[in-house]
Amino acid sequence: MNDRDTLIELYKTQLEQWNKRRVDEWGITLSLWTSVTVGTGLLAGKVQMNKEHLFGYLIIWLLYTRIWAWNISQANRSDKTWARVYLRKIQLSLSIEGVTEEVQYVQPKWWQVFEDWSFWAKAVFTAGILGLSWYILSVVPIQGCVCP
Repeated sequence: MNDRDTLIELYKTQLEQWNKRRVDEWGITLSLWTSVTVGTGLLAGKVQMNKEHLFGYLIIWLLYTRIWAWNISQANRSDKTWARVYLRKIQLSLSIEGVTEEVQYVQPKWWQVFEDWSFWAKAVFTAGILGLSWYILSVVPIQGCVCP
């Protein structure tokens, strides 16, 4: 196996890792959204939420956003960056016209997560689903209860 074949395998590996992580990420995210939606439907009229319960929803959102989605976003960015490095090395080894310089891997900065629209879309949508769930469970009266 020569250097070019090794680079091609590394490139494929980075793309496969990114794709597998993306599938897992969406599976977990859709499972969370479905669980909150179904749970809200099952509990509506049976449980009455108040403002103190909002703290629990905030904890769920922070755990999802900071521990899960943030780290996935960072890992995806790293995989895509390494894939670009390997692709450029492959292009250089093939002497593709227009490719003149090698790209080096640069560790993504923490603030670059603000550039990831997918991360923010999922974070905002998750906050919306959790907020709507809390609102429904705090407004819908308990069945059989004659409340003032």
